[in-house]
Amino acid sequence: MKKLIFNLNLKYALVMGLGFALDIIIYFILVNLNIPFYFSNTISYLFGSFFCVFLIRKFVFTKPRFNFLKDYLLTLMSNGSIFIFGFIVLGILILLNAGELVSKLVSNFITFIINFFIRKAFF
Repeated sequence: MKKLIFNLNLKYALVMGLGFALDIIIYFILVNLNIPFYFSNTISYLFGSFFCVFLIRKFVFTKPRFNFLKDYLLTLMSNGSIFIFGFIVLGILILLNAGELVSKLVSNFITFIINFFIRKAFF
């Protein structure tokens, strides 16, 4: 049982890490194309979320309770307040001149941890 939980957590962390990386890469590209950080953050979050839901269903929670579209929509709804929180952290850090990339990394790291516990508990 412990090995199963460890493998599940490891797979989840790997999938979320890949989604995290995709989110950061898309954000970095968009910001460097002079797209405002709030648009870049929203677009990168949506792509990263879609990617994570797809991989989580394929490799981590292989017997989901919901169909893919419902799972993705529920994920977006459940993470909406976390996204807003992360967005506020991102904005504050940018205003404090932490840099757009560092700010994104910090805000994503915080939301990564929160999302882990929500996904584990409810999905």
